[in-house]
Amino acid sequence: MRRMPVSCPGRAEGFTLLELILVIAIISVMSAIAVPAFSSLYGDICLKRAVLEIKGMFKDAKLLSIQDKSCAIFFNPAEGRATLYSGRGPDGKWDTGDETLVSELDLSEMGGALSFGYGTRGPASELAKADDGVAFQNNRFFSDAGVVGRGGSVYIQSASSGGAAALVFNTADFSCSIYKWDGKDWIKM
Repeated sequence: MRRMPVSCPGRAEGFTLLELILVIAIISVMSAIAVPAFSSLYGDICLKRAVLEIKGMFKDAKLLSIQDKSCAIFFNPAEGRATLYSGRGPDGKWDTGDETLVSELDLSEMGGALSFGYGTRGPASELAKADDGVAFQNNRFFSDAGVVGRGGSVYIQSASSGGAAALVFNTADFSCSIYKWDGKDWIKM
């Protein structure tokens, strides 16, 4: 038995204008709720990635130091860059162009509107204050072959999520402590 489609006389098939407006209104409301939540989540993910990248630079610096190679991490807060170099040249100085680039982090390429600093949050109570977000002498960490340099901290903040993190490095054993801003205070992770 074959079925025949039934249509109402005088009525065209399709959606009415009212139905289309209603669907568009529902989609708009759902988007208005979802987009800010996604933006905040994306900012937090970018912040965590940047923290892990900088922590990885210090692990690489530790390996270089163990291999009796001098190394340095240069932080440039104005440009949002952190760069790990190895091996000073024959002149024994850094910043002369004869160092070997090991790795580089550009916060602007990580998304989430990241930058060095702690903004209006202020530094964690037990950490050094650094207006530019990098509390290393001259914004640089140095380690000579087999010898460790001075400790310090690095703050990273996300404008899109409002989150922030602080990495604190103890150069005696290259340990790293991470603090996270919970909206009211710095919490050690």
